[in-house]
Amino acid sequence: MSTEMEVPQAPRLPADRLDTVLNYVVLLLVAAVLGLGGWFGWTIYQTQRQERLSTPAGRALDELERQVRAAPNDVVLRVRLGEAYASSALYDKALDSFDQALKLDKEHTGAYLDIGLVYMAQSERGKAEKAFQKVVELTAGTEYEALNARREQAFFYLGQIAVDDGRYEDAIGLLKEALRMRRDASDSYYFLARAYRGLDEQDAAFESLEIALAFDPNYGAARYELGQYYMDASNEASAAVEFRRVADTNPDSEIPIEALSALGTVESRMKAAEEAKADGDLTKAIEQAYVAVAIEPLHIPALLLRASLFEQAARTADALSDYEAVLDIDEGNATAVKARERLAPAGQ
Repeated sequence: MSTEMEVPQAPRLPADRLDTVLNYVVLLLVAAVLGLGGWFGWTIYQTQRQERLSTPAGRALDELERQVRAAPNDVVLRVRLGEAYASSALYDKALDSFDQALKLDKEHTGAYLDIGLVYMAQSERGKAEKAFQKVVELTAGTEYEALNARREQAFFYLGQIAVDDGRYEDAIGLLKEALRMRRDASDSYYFLARAYRGLDEQDAAFESLEIALAFDPNYGAARYELGQYYMDASNEASAAVEFRRVADTNPDSEIPIEALSALGTVESRMKAAEEAKADGDLTKAIEQAYVAVAIEPLHIPALLLRASLFEQAARTADALSDYEAVLDIDEGNATAVKARERLAPAGQ
């Protein structure tokens, strides 16, 4: 339309008339969509909804959405809905829900903490760091500051980010702040150990890993890190034992298996043990046998070799344990049966 033409203005409609017209427009649009395949779209929506409602998490999410629609100004519900979205990997919806919560309560530390976690899940560490720092700022100087769980978590995640970024000195300070509030946090000790290793403070790293595993003996990441520590110290036997424990408690992880594979084959380690034995180095022979058994725990020849070496070293209890392990695999193994008769205390 030419801008030079004089266009007559239509009279402005009253508000109620305008709403009526808009409603008719919407209905016409909906009718057009339905005519062009709306049934297909509606079927997809219904199918997706039924699939979501078929799981407990989906039903919980649906219920939270209903509650938020009924109480849109409830900040707690907004945060819970965001957490439900995040647990379902619906990160954009989660962030929107947390933003809505912060519009209702701009100092809600739980929302900021959750925002940080969502950004970490998306590998956006810079944005996550800002969110966690906000939690630290908002909880500073508050009553029971040292007991604030969100503050402790914020320091922990800030420490983890610092470790991953190679800012080890910063990480140590942040993680120590987290541990000041929660002294039994094995994951804080684990990342503290990584920070110390990054600064080549091996003794402090080892001590931190020992504490982490004292609180959680099956903490795979900490035990794997301990194995790496032993490898750096040229203690292959201890490293192999740690890698095997990680593999046994985390059967779906390839990482400890790869670490064990890097140590060679069970046959090569048995050969090294036999050579060390022939050279009169019983300690080295036992170390090589430890690696062999760690590589293949059910390998009967390796178990029998280590058991015989234990016998030679007068470590009767250890020898008997290995012979028993052989009998658990092969209850008729003649060598193990005779050894048990020979070594077992009377009456057993």
